[in-house]
Amino acid sequence: MDEITCNNGMGAELGSPAGRRGIAACTKRGKACLKFAELKVTSERLPYDDAETGWPAFKVDDWTITTWINTKMAGAYDDWEEGFTVLASELKFSDTVRLTVAEVWIAAALNGEDDVVYLVARTKFMHPKAFALAVDTRNSVLLGKQMPHSVTSIY
Repeated sequence: MDEITCNNGMGAELGSPAGRRGIAACTKRGKACLKFAELKVTSERLPYDDAETGWPAFKVDDWTITTWINTKMAGAYDDWEEGFTVLASELKFSDTVRLTVAEVWIAAALNGEDDVVYLVARTKFMHPKAFALAVDTRNSVLLGKQMPHSVTSIY
């Protein structure tokens, strides 16, 4: 949202979202709205390529989801209200769930009433198997993790 609202509301050229942003039309308190989510990943490129995938190896240190909501639907940048910010390192989840992620991106689906953001993650960069995460951004809780499935693209 910083890039969208900068330059006196004129925004900045965002380039490819590369799975780091998602927007959806939803209902909030019975009213139509737009919901926007942005994912920021803190990672480190490792000095080698992964032997299994052949792609560069990365270590993800943390990631952050921030949500915004627009219930006015008038198109003004001031109509966007910041919702919640969640850090992966602060997520609450049971001891039976293990979360090791080397790549994560936002899936297009956002839930309006329950403040849930859906993510797709991989344990290795560009690995064909990915899993889905459901994150309750209001309560900073990992709601669930769907087991790995082969994925070639998120689009």
